[in-house]
Amino acid sequence: MSLEEQIKNQRIQSKNSIVTIGTFDGVHIGHQSLLKFLKVTSEKFKYDPIVIVFKEQPRSIIRNDKSKLYLSSLKDRVNLISKFISNVVTIDFNESIKNLKSEEFIHLLKKHYNTMCIVSGENARIGNDKKLIKNINPKIIKSITTKIEYNSNDIFSSSNIQKYIENGNMIKTSKLLGRYYSINGKVIEGKKRGHLIGFPTANMLPNNKLLIPKIGIYASITQIKDEKFLSATSIGFNPTFENDEKINIETFLIDFNKNIYGEKIKLYFLEKIRNEIKFNDQKELIKQMNLDISYIKKNFLQDKKIL
Repeated sequence: MSLEEQIKNQRIQSKNSIVTIGTFDGVHIGHQSLLKFLKVTSEKFKYDPIVIVFKEQPRSIIRNDKSKLYLSSLKDRVNLISKFISNVVTIDFNESIKNLKSEEFIHLLKKHYNTMCIVSGENARIGNDKKLIKNINPKIIKSITTKIEYNSNDIFSSSNIQKYIENGNMIKTSKLLGRYYSINGKVIEGKKRGHLIGFPTANMLPNNKLLIPKIGIYASITQIKDEKFLSATSIGFNPTFENDEKINIETFLIDFNKNIYGEKIKLYFLEKIRNEIKFNDQKELIKQMNLDISYIKKNFLQDKKIL
């Protein structure tokens, strides 16, 4: 489906609009700064603010790389963006869009949304000619760039956050996202080894498009529908029992005793508390798990209340 057809299907109308464009993976602090700037600028010029969100990372389509993992699902991205701007247009970045030049893309925005201005970060580009938005001829369309003021050496980018998640640094991740990193999935039946040693766990089958944190044990919060529970989450291969062939995500919900097989849950990662360890026997494992639970209850109980 062409860009024009996708725009028509979403039926957002505007007399005069101001637009920003991107994948907005993670909707991190940098994205939030851009969205706030878009809202303020729209109010200043009395334009309708519109956010155009590519469902897929354009680079992954251009390079035909289907292995791309995301920091947030499209649904979560739209929900987070909607807290700032209500008009959100989601676009499949496909072959027809990949071949559009910057001026062709802009022409369609002007035709359907009466777009008067594009707001972007300093290095944002548009079209297969990779035109810097800030360098677009003002006779074609006005562009306004906004610069994020860094309070530290950290860069607010999805790729930078991805590195922290891959290294298990959830404190840095939370700082750059402006919230706890989370993944969602369905509870499936496992091997019930946790139940046998007094720590029944929920085994998650995660969204396969989301980035999974580094192997280890994490303080976490588990959300089931509208309820949230403090939890300990293990990501790994269960080396004490036997090395499983694939990574397992198992979470022990503290002070919880219900059957949740088949339920959809969301895991929020607060902090990595230790590496995965192969213990000599089950007694050592149980002892360490009790220490893990005590540490989490002592240090993160307040986090559940403020999430």
